[in-house]
Amino acid sequence: CGPTESGKTTIARLAERRPVLTDESVTVLKRSHVFQAFATPFFGEFGMINKNRSGKVNALFFIEKSTSFSHERIASFDAHLGLFKNITLSGRNNQIIEDLLNTFSKFTDEVPCLKLYFKQSPLLWRYLDEEITPILS
Repeated sequence: CGPTESGKTTIARLAERRPVLTDESVTVLKRSHVFQAFATPFFGEFGMINKNRSGKVNALFFIEKSTSFSHERIASFDAHLGLFKNITLSGRNNQIIEDLLNTFSKFTDEVPCLKLYFKQSPLLWRYLDEEITPILS
């Protein structure tokens, strides 16, 4: 998760043969007691998505380019703020905002939220496998 120029496309490119939903916006829905991410019609440099793919959300990363790899857990309140900054809303509707905040609370209670500092290197996936995956299990 991140604004323009935060590194979403860079990370997607570094995925090599790993499946990528999109390098831009996703929709997250709770299905069968599990949060799932779905590609949206909004696409980045990878182009339009031709298949409706989805995947289980195991963690949420707020990404930031860096000269090295590191990560830190994010408090629920900070994760709410970060999510809200990355949501596209049209118009003002208090009920929708209330529903979003309730969903954010459920999401951050069930899904680990982390800040990920990364450098542009294929070693990113090794870092994720060796340093992040064990703490998510």
